[in-house]
Amino acid sequence: MRNKENKKTFYVIYLLSFLISFHSALLLYVESSFAESILGKLDIDNIEKFVGIIYSLAALVTLATFFNISKILRKLGNFKLAFLLFFLEALASFGLVFIQSPLFLIFLFIIHLIIIRLVFFNIDLFLECNSNDESTGTTRGILLTSSNSAYVIAPLIAGFILTNGDFWKLFFVSGFIMIPAILLLYFQFRDHKDPVYDDVPFIKTLKEIWQRKNLYKIMMSNFLLCFFYSWMVVYTPIYLHTEIGLSLREIVGIIMPIALLPFMLFQFILGKIADEKLGEKEILTAGFIIAGLATISLSFVTSTNIIVWAFLLFVTRVGASFIEIMNETYFYKKIDGTDAHLMGCFKTLVPLAYLIGPLTATAFLMFFDYKYLFIALGFIMFLGLRYSLTLEDTK
Repeated sequence: MRNKENKKTFYVIYLLSFLISFHSALLLYVESSFAESILGKLDIDNIEKFVGIIYSLAALVTLATFFNISKILRKLGNFKLAFLLFFLEALASFGLVFIQSPLFLIFLFIIHLIIIRLVFFNIDLFLECNSNDESTGTTRGILLTSSNSAYVIAPLIAGFILTNGDFWKLFFVSGFIMIPAILLLYFQFRDHKDPVYDDVPFIKTLKEIWQRKNLYKIMMSNFLLCFFYSWMVVYTPIYLHTEIGLSLREIVGIIMPIALLPFMLFQFILGKIADEKLGEKEILTAGFIIAGLATISLSFVTSTNIIVWAFLLFVTRVGASFIEIMNETYFYKKIDGTDAHLMGCFKTLVPLAYLIGPLTATAFLMFFDYKYLFIALGFIMFLGLRYSLTLEDTK
């Protein structure tokens, strides 16, 4: 009976991950364009730079939340926190449909950016509390495959829905998707028993990570991946639309679903390989090399052929998918469900990257042409080799 119940819990976690990812993915590659459209109503000059500031502000608040995540969990527990965040995300999504005030829209948009980072932490914590180290690569592979399949399917649907810049339609559909997610969360996890979370001050957490060198290396590897995403997600759609001349419908509905296929195709297999055969460092190293070379190549392409761009972005995501599954597998093999302080720190890397990334890109664009962002980002990805090549495999 316990086995069946445990399997049911895993299935629910995977389904929750799919629903939340689907909700997020419907919006992901139009969010920066949506932010531009709101700022345009305020007659703001240099809109692209202000888009980066919005993302950075959201990242700051998210960081502050993660710094105190252990305390929050000790007071509320993971279920109550997750339920509250799911509910607020649904409200924010519907608010972005019906609210007219540009300033209030910016406020709700920032709330959305904050919450979407936090809810994935809740799902990860539910999984960590119900899994063991021996199967971490497999369970994380399934979770990421479930999540990333949504990131492949959702843009196809988003491209069909999105016509004439009707962003409200996407926010309405994504808000509606939160309803079954809330119900699923409530009925499966309302009796969830939390472990005793270690309440470790943030400075002590940083010292612990620094002393555990392999943990530090995988954290740095994950930061570089998050930095990669922060530039790709925010600036690639804008670049393809404004510089190359592709339509948002082509970008969201055709290019991105193809580009994101590696996350669905490779991660489950790579997770099993890491568990049973190779270990993590070899796959991680290959990922940084592929991502770096493919990203640099984007700066030299001027074609308006959507298949060319879909292929190039597909290759960049091959590298990213290798890095992502190895980061997740390695990190979660090193911790357990009581280590909320370490999980929180691991998750702060996303908002930290989304704080530093857009600010760095904004400064970069003051001196260099837009297309050279990709050369810079490619060389930044090569920095990951410093960490992957010296990592000690868990096997």
